Amino acid sequence: MKLNEIHDIIDNVLPVGENTLKVTGFYDKMFGSFYEPFTEYFLRKLDTALDEIGAGGYLVDREAFMLNSAGYFLTDQASLALSTLIIEINERKESGVYDSDDIYSNFYEDMRSAETIKALAAKYPCLYDIIFHNADERVQLITDCLRGMIEHKDEIMETFGFDCTQTGDLSISSGDSHNGGKKVVIVKGPSGTLVYKPHALAPELLFEKVRDIVMEKGKVKYSLDTAKVLSCGDYGFQEFIRQKPVSTEEEACRYYYRIGAFSAVFNALRCDDLHYENIVCAGERPYFVDLETLVKNNSKESDTKNYPPFLRDVLSTFEDSVLGTMMYPMNSSFVFFDFDMGGISGSPKQTSKKWKSYSLCNEGTDRICITSGEGRLSEANNLLYCNGKEVLPIYFAEEMIQGYQDAMNAVIASKAQIIDAMKSSEGTIRRVLRPTAMYGKFLQVASSPLYYRDKTARVKLFSKLYKGIDRSPREFSRVSCEVEALMNNDIPFFEQKLNGKDIIANHNYTISDYNTSSPSDGVEQFIGKIDEDYIRRQTMLIRMSLASSYNSKAEGEVFGRELPREKFALDSDMTRAAEMIGEQLLSSALQAKESDSISWFTESLIDNIKLDVLDVKMYDGGGTVMLFLYLWKYTGREKWLRAAENVMSGAEELGYTKPKADVSFFTGAAGLVYLWYNFFALTGDTSYVDKIDSYLKECLVKLKESPDDIRDDIIAGAAGTLVALSRMNRQLRLDVIDEILEISAEHLAERFEKGETEVMTGFAHGYAGIALAFAEYGDYTGDERYTALASKAVDMENKYFCEEEKNWKDLRDKGGFGSFWCHGAPGIGLARLMMKKLKGFENNETISEDILRGIHILLREGFASNMDHSLCHGTFGTMDMLLTYANAIGSSELRETAVSAAGRYMNEIEKEGFKAGIKGMSATPSGMTGITGVAYTLMRLAHPEMPALNSIEIPEIRRTDSGTAEHTDSEIYAFAVS
Repeated sequence: MKLNEIHDIIDNVLPVGENTLKVTGFYDKMFGSFYEPFTEYFLRKLDTALDEIGAGGYLVDREAFMLNSAGYFLTDQASLALSTLIIEINERKESGVYDSDDIYSNFYEDMRSAETIKALAAKYPCLYDIIFHNADERVQLITDCLRGMIEHKDEIMETFGFDCTQTGDLSISSGDSHNGGKKVVIVKGPSGTLVYKPHALAPELLFEKVRDIVMEKGKVKYSLDTAKVLSCGDYGFQEFIRQKPVSTEEEACRYYYRIGAFSAVFNALRCDDLHYENIVCAGERPYFVDLETLVKNNSKESDTKNYPPFLRDVLSTFEDSVLGTMMYPMNSSFVFFDFDMGGISGSPKQTSKKWKSYSLCNEGTDRICITSGEGRLSEANNLLYCNGKEVLPIYFAEEMIQGYQDAMNAVIASKAQIIDAMKSSEGTIRRVLRPTAMYGKFLQVASSPLYYRDKTARVKLFSKLYKGIDRSPREFSRVSCEVEALMNNDIPFFEQKLNGKDIIANHNYTISDYNTSSPSDGVEQFIGKIDEDYIRRQTMLIRMSLASSYNSKAEGEVFGRELPREKFALDSDMTRAAEMIGEQLLSSALQAKESDSISWFTESLIDNIKLDVLDVKMYDGGGTVMLFLYLWKYTGREKWLRAAENVMSGAEELGYTKPKADVSFFTGAAGLVYLWYNFFALTGDTSYVDKIDSYLKECLVKLKESPDDIRDDIIAGAAGTLVALSRMNRQLRLDVIDEILEISAEHLAERFEKGETEVMTGFAHGYAGIALAFAEYGDYTGDERYTALASKAVDMENKYFCEEEKNWKDLRDKGGFGSFWCHGAPGIGLARLMMKKLKGFENNETISEDILRGIHILLREGFASNMDHSLCHGTFGTMDMLLTYANAIGSSELRETAVSAAGRYMNEIEKEGFKAGIKGMSATPSGMTGITGVAYTLMRLAHPEMPALNSIEIPEIRRTDSGTAEHTDSEIYAFAVS
C-alpha cells in the first residue's frame, strides 16, 4: 500500500464513529487513540461484508457481534505499535512539545489529529500498511467463516447441534496467522460452541480411518475418540472440546491408557507436533484438536548433514521415536526449547531462560515502558485434574506403556491396510520446515520502529533466513516464500500432498520435487520396520521421558500411587546376573549406521532431569564401560570387550572425549583417563598410554587458561583429580600428570588454607574427600605440607561428629545424618580406610576409630527401607563399601553380610523393580545412580579383587626392566590395605 493510499484511507475514516470509540476506549492506557483509524476502517469494512453475504439474519445481535470482532482485532494489533508509540511519546517528552504535566493525555489527544496521524504514517508507512492490511484479512476471515456456516448450516446442525441462525460471537484464536491472516475461529451461540478451521481437514479424516483400522483388530481395550469434524473442501468445522476432570483413579487409568494407545498410532504415522496446545483433557478421554502435521516427511537432505555421522543417527532415532510425536514430556537436549512443551505435561508453571515474556508497565503515563521477564507457556487444557489437583503422568507409566504396546501391536497387524488408506488419500498435510517460534522471533524484532520506516529494512531482516542454506533453486524458493509471508506479518505455511513430492508455500506457490519421496512413502517405509524390538525400545523411552517430568516439589500423587519401577529378571549367580543386565543394556543401545559405535539415551541432571545421550563420565557412562571390561575379563566373552570399545568410540564420535580444563575424576578428564588406564591394564595395549599422554597435554593447556575454575571436591574437583591421578601415575609415570597434580594440589591447598573450600562433611563433597586427596598427594610426593593439611581436614571434619548419633552432621540445608558413600559416616570411614595406608596415618588412632564408626553406621543404617538401589547413595553402595571394608580388614563376616544383602535386593529388583539413585529416574546406564551400578557391584561381590569405582581403586600394572608395560592378570593396587 502506497503512502497516498494510506492517506486517502485516513481521510475517509475520520472522524471516527461512536462504536470505534467504544472499542478503543478499552485501550485508553495503551495508546487507544492511535488505533481509532484502523478500528473505524475495520468496522466499516465488516459492516459492508456482512451485508454482502446476508449474515444479518444469522446474528443474535449484529452491533455486539461487530464490537466484539473489532475488540479481537484490536487485541491482535496492539503489540505491533507499542515500541513505536513509546519512542514517540518519549521524543515529545524530551523535546518539551507539551506544556501540561499530563504528557500522556496530551499525546493521546494528539494521536486523534489528522495531521499527526498522517505525519506518523509518513514516518512509519510499513506499520500503517500492515495494520490496514490486517484489517482487510480479518474481515475476510470472518466473512469466510460466516459464509461457510450459512452454506452448511443444516449439516452443522446435524453434526454438532449448533444453530447457525443464532450466532452470537466469533472469537479469533491467539495462535499464529497463516496464508493471509487465517486463524482458527471459535463460534459461540445459545446452542453451543463451534470451531472453524480455515484449512482442509484431510488429516483428521485420514486419522479416523487409520484409527478405525487399528481398533478393528480388537487389541486396544478402550475407544479412541476423536472430535467430530465436518469437511467442506479447503475449510471445515470441528467439535469444540471442553476440558473436564476425572472423578476416580479408574478414569485416570483409562485416560492414560488412551494416551499410550493414541501415541502408538501417531508414532506409526510419524506425527511430530502434538504439543501441549493440541491436546484437551475431557474426563477419561484425550482429544487432539489440531492434526495438520499428522504425517512427517523428512525425505529431503537433513539440516544435520554436517553433523558427525553418529550424532545424525542419534537425532534421527529420536525424531522417529514415540517421543518425536511431542506427546510425552519434552525435557531433552534434542529439542529447540528449554521448557517442556509435551502434550501431556506442558505447563505454564515452567519458566524459560532462553525465551522472554514482555509486559507493559506504567500504562497510561508518560513513563509507560515494556519490561521483559522469564518466558512462560500459555495456559492450555492439556493437564488432567481430579478434585482440583493435577494427576501427574509419571505415576501412570504402566498404563501408558500398556496402551502403547496394545495399539502398536494392532498397527503391526494392520500395516497393509494402513498403507492402503494412506495411498488412497488425496489430502495434504502441513510441513513445518523451521520451528514456528523462530519465525515469531523475526516478527517480534520486526515490530521495532526501525523496520516500520521502509520495506527495505524489513526485507533485509527477513533475508537473514537465507544464511547457511543450501543455495539450490528449491531452497532459495523456499526461503523466498518465507520472506514473502513474514512481510505480510504471517507465519510461513508449507503443505504437501500425502502422495506427492512437491511442497506448496502459503497456498500460492509450488516448489516441485522438494522431497525425494511422498509422506505416504515415508510411512510405508517406516511402518515396515516396526517390530517387537522397536516397541520395546519405545517403552524404554516413554519411561525416561516420564521420569524427566518428575518434580520433587510438586504435589503428591492424587491417588497415593508409588513411582513406577522397572523390573529386571536376575540369575542367582552374580556374574550371570550382571551379564543379564549387560545384555539388556546392549539390546537397548543406540547403534551407529556407519560404524560399530554405540551409546544410549539416558537421563542426565542438568538443572532438572533431562533426556540426553550417555556421556562416559565416571559418574555416568564410565561405569558401563567398566562393567563391560570386567565382564570380558571374568567371562572371557569377546563381545564384552568389543562393547566397551564401541562405547568409547561412540563417546569420541559424539564429542565427549574432547580435551577439557575440568580434570576431575567423576565428571572430568581424570575419569576418562581412568577408563583408558583400565583398557591398558586388562589388554596390555600400550597405545592407551600414548592416548592418555597426548590427551592430558591438551587438557593441561586448557587448565592453565582457567585455573580459577577448578572446584574442590571428590566428585567434580581437585580432590578427585589428586586421588585418581596420583594413584595412576605411580604406574604410568607421565610428566604431564605430575604437572596437572601440582596445579590441582596448590589450588586446593591455597583455598583450604584461606578457608574458601565449602564447609561440608562427607566423602563426595566434604572434608573427608579433601583429607584423602591431601594425604594421597603427600604420600605420592613426600611433601609433608600436604600430610599436615590432610590431618587438619580430618580435625575440622571431626568437630562435627555427634557422639549421640555416632555419626557426622550433614551440613547441607536439610541437615541430619547421612549413611551413604557420598554423605555420612560410611563414606567418611571409607576415606579414612584409604588414608590408613598412606604416609603419616598408618598408626593414627583417630583414623582407626573413624573407620570403625563408618562400619558401625553402615551396618546399622546401610539397608534402610527408604534407600534406593544406587551405588552412590543406595543399598548397592552399602554392599560395595562393605566389600571394600572386608577386603581391607580381612573380614569374612562383612563380605557375607554384603553377599546376603545382594540376594535380597536382587529379588526385590526382580519382583518390585529398580529404584534409581535420583528419585523419579528410570533404570539408566549410569554407574553411580543407574542399573549399571547394580551390575558392577554384583561383579565385585563375585570377584572381590575388581577395582571399586567409588573408592577410585586402580588395577596395578607391572613393568619390565626396560620400563615398558607387561600385561598381567590385573592385580588390584591395594590402597585400602591396612
